[in-house]
Amino acid sequence: SMVRAAGGRWPVEECFESAKGEVGLDDYEVRSYIGWYRHVTLCLVAHAFLAAARVLANTQEAILLPKALGLRRRPSRMSRFRRRQGLGSFASRSKNSDGCC
Repeated sequence: SMVRAAGGRWPVEECFESAKGEVGLDDYEVRSYIGWYRHVTLCLVAHAFLAAARVLANTQEAILLPKALGLRRRPSRMSRFRRRQGLGSFASRSKNSDGCC
């Protein structure tokens, strides 16, 4: 329980560190609580937007680049291993494991 809580803190700390570098979370000199609250809220919303945009751009690039170049994407080593072992993909297992279908 304590290990899980300590391990769960790491992604939060990473998020704050990247927000400090990317959107200036630590650049505000506190004069009032309301001003500080607005600054922190705006920075965290901007950071969430940038993170979502980064994920979207990376997935679109991964999908579009091989198609644009006329290349076939090779299956990853893990997917080839799963296919050889008869395990199927993770998505098909998760759909069937919840009891429906």
